[in-house]
Amino acid sequence: MNNLLKRFWEWISISYEEYAIDGISQSSDNCEDDFPLFSELLAYAESIVKNEHIDNEQIDDLLTIMALDNETEYVLDLIESDSSEKQIHHILICGIAHPLYEARWQLAELIYRRKPDNYLSLLQTLSNDAHPYVQKRAINCINRIMIGD
Repeated sequence: MNNLLKRFWEWISISYEEYAIDGISQSSDNCEDDFPLFSELLAYAESIVKNEHIDNEQIDDLLTIMALDNETEYVLDLIESDSSEKQIHHILICGIAHPLYEARWQLAELIYRRKPDNYLSLLQTLSNDAHPYVQKRAINCINRIMIGD
């Protein structure tokens, strides 16, 4: 995990594992984008996307930042517009089982927008996700494809 992400987890005062289960408590005074170095996290995500040869650790960091940025979807838009087909494939393979559901629901949107090879199969997998919000978003994407919007 990137040092900037480690600093985020220290700042937010919950562990990555706790966040994966519960997210940030509604009673918390902080939200993800209040992190003083949030713009640096987004710049780090941009640097990953610009690198054609990304490894699994970088993809995990990218997906984590995408999850933290789930309100604005900046990272989702960045991946959609700037990633090669090869990167998209690698991101999806690693991301389908990513621990943060906020990343997985955005992957459903990415699949819908980019329609990579086996996109219906990938959406079907996400429609059976353990998290109900991921299921909902994947099913919505499948329905939009079926009605041809």
